[in-house]
Amino acid sequence: MDVRDGTHDSPKYTQEGYPLITSKDFKNGQFDFSKTRYISEVDYKNIIKRSKVDIGDILYSMIGGNIGSMIYIQHDNYFDMAIKNVALFKPYQNSDISTKYIAYFLESKIKEYQAIAIGGAQPFVGLDIFRNTLVPLPPLAEQHRIITEIEKWLALIDQIEQGKVDLQTIIKQTKSKILDLAIHGKLVPQDPNDEPAIKLLKRINPDFTPCDNGH
Repeated sequence: MDVRDGTHDSPKYTQEGYPLITSKDFKNGQFDFSKTRYISEVDYKNIIKRSKVDIGDILYSMIGGNIGSMIYIQHDNYFDMAIKNVALFKPYQNSDISTKYIAYFLESKIKEYQAIAIGGAQPFVGLDIFRNTLVPLPPLAEQHRIITEIEKWLALIDQIEQGKVDLQTIIKQTKSKILDLAIHGKLVPQDPNDEPAIKLLKRINPDFTPCDNGH
């Protein structure tokens, strides 16, 4: 697999044209165009002579605070782009390597790459680190089996995460309901002659207004 990076130059930005993708445009494995800068067609063509992005490639953040952020280029997220200060992993033609397998491998190395990054305010990982990384490479069929297994467990994790969010919502709603029942004297059997707590509070402070905010 060929490993290179984008331009090191700083082309003049334009109001429209071709997007110049940097690691700042990465978010959760997708492109975030909210801060994307654009360059002219001339600069775009010069940059892609060095690092043209194609379907099946991997873009990997190698500088700054989000080292390890990664985007796997597929049909649904491909467009003409130039890259700057981003590592480009490009599979060789007709090689027995699954790019998605490499993508998962690189994801497993994020903490290691972050730990060996050099530099102060702008830490970075050099291309030589990526190029010298040893990759366990089973036969292609086994790579596909590993990918299937990884994605099965990742899907399960997503379900657990969603269940966690749902459970937190239920807990919050239940807590609010318990407080509501308690303040209205309905949580435990009551003497019919007892006065609900909310009426007692209003008698003590006529300006008291109950609120239900879950706390």
